[in-house]
Amino acid sequence: MPNQNIKKILVDDDFNLYVAFANGEMRHVDLKTWIDGKSQIKQNINFCKQAFIEHGSIISWPTGISIDPEIIYDKGDKITKFPEIDTTEKELPATGSYSQKVKAALAKVIKLYYLP
Repeated sequence: MPNQNIKKILVDDDFNLYVAFANGEMRHVDLKTWIDGKSQIKQNINFCKQAFIEHGSIISWPTGISIDPEIIYDKGDKITKFPEIDTTEKELPATGSYSQKVKAALAKVIKLYYLP
């Protein structure tokens, strides 16, 4: 793999992970078929969407689960276009401080990884 650095990631509502590498290559993986067992990633789309780029080259989740980018690069489906994402602000239901924390975290992720 020529360059392990990841430029951006996206997890959609169907557990599809899209990865754009710094070298311009892009990959897609269906996490439903990639993740074994009863992982939170496979069972909870909201948790699955909490994926983030760690150290510029590892896809991780808050519980410490991670995927080596080399595996995604080698085994993922090559794609030529990264999916468009909706960056408009949406109102989340206010159900206490937890939803406010989630709202703030999502806003930060969108600003860090998806906006120019």
